[in-house]
Amino acid sequence: MSTDRDFQRITAAWLDEMPDHAPDHALDAILDAVDHTEQVRRPILGFPRTLTVRGWLPLVAALAAAGAILLGAAFLLTVGGQRTTPVPPANGVPLTTTGPLPTDTSPPTGEPSPVASAKGAPIALRGQWLANAPPVPALGQTDPRIRLEFSGAGDSSWIAASANQPLLLRSQVAGAPSDISFVATSAGSGCKAGDTGHYRATLTPDGLTMTLAAISDACAARSSVLARAWVRSLAGQSDGSRGVLDAFDPMISVTLPVEQYGADIFPDSAFLTGNSSGRIFTVVKNPVGLTDPCSASGGGKLPLQPGASAFADYIAKLPGFISVDRTQLQVDGHPAIHLAVTTAPTADCTAGKVIEWTPKTPASSRVWFLSLGDPDSIYLVEVGADLYLIQWLGNGVATADEQAVLSTVHFLDTLPMAP
Repeated sequence: MSTDRDFQRITAAWLDEMPDHAPDHALDAILDAVDHTEQVRRPILGFPRTLTVRGWLPLVAALAAAGAILLGAAFLLTVGGQRTTPVPPANGVPLTTTGPLPTDTSPPTGEPSPVASAKGAPIALRGQWLANAPPVPALGQTDPRIRLEFSGAGDSSWIAASANQPLLLRSQVAGAPSDISFVATSAGSGCKAGDTGHYRATLTPDGLTMTLAAISDACAARSSVLARAWVRSLAGQSDGSRGVLDAFDPMISVTLPVEQYGADIFPDSAFLTGNSSGRIFTVVKNPVGLTDPCSASGGGKLPLQPGASAFADYIAKLPGFISVDRTQLQVDGHPAIHLAVTTAPTADCTAGKVIEWTPKTPASSRVWFLSLGDPDSIYLVEVGADLYLIQWLGNGVATADEQAVLSTVHFLDTLPMAP
């Protein structure tokens, strides 16, 4: 999968599609961490209309470096935190092509273990968490899914109803061994400025589930949301390991190798990019073809027959795709096909690249492309009536590495809470 290096076209597409402002918590995260963030590779053309917190960082860094925005200097002078304590490594096992994938081999949850101490929120808790919560009128929360995010430095937290909606409550955070204190930064959402709450945090051994138990809280509305079990989300900044992407229905859980990741979430697609390695975990729900794959835009969306086989047939006919080897397998018990693609330059595509696919949803205008001469590796998974395209790509990623990650993929109807 190749990278579009046309800076002017990328920034123009971003400015054309972006909203007028970022959520407050996204801006805070930029101020907190942008100076530590490397520019990462993007195997797509076009950018999301709304970006997750971490998704802003690489683009802002690139724009600042090019002098394209005035905010760059201020952002680059801000000193933020950096997560250094590793979380448990990926524990997938290789795929087999003769039967279902092995079940998840994450350590048994058992009794929760106390979280290690750190300044601010403990390092292992920083990032985004998900939970199901009943409506809390004082917070203005009506969505059944709630999000809690700790900043990269661990000194701030936000509660929001969804990834791109305005935050409901912001607090400053201080940490002690397995304890967290939240201090409301302003009045509103049922809290008074300065209202303080103390909580005991525990993590399951696999790091997937965090439980916050209220010790005391002057703000009852905050306590009614925080005091529960939370599931680690990979939709914000993370250190990989095991987590959930809830941008899809059904949701997806996966275990990624340990390193810092940025997340960009689109309508029916998402990708997580390792900040140091550049490895990318990509998911696209119900991909379709393009009518003019050799053009700069790919043309219009090309509807395909349902199923993995029809999509594989389309891929095999793309210009310059000289061979597409298919392997039947299963992912989380669902029928799947792995495509190993070999390509070569062709006169049909004078720009040297092919636009491969785009999400079916009309709301998405983004497309994925491949430079001719590069290989590609694509996993197509049939989940009910839907088709999921999944990739784990990057320098040095071998088939065994792909399969180790794919073996940890699960499709979820509910959040995987610890028993």
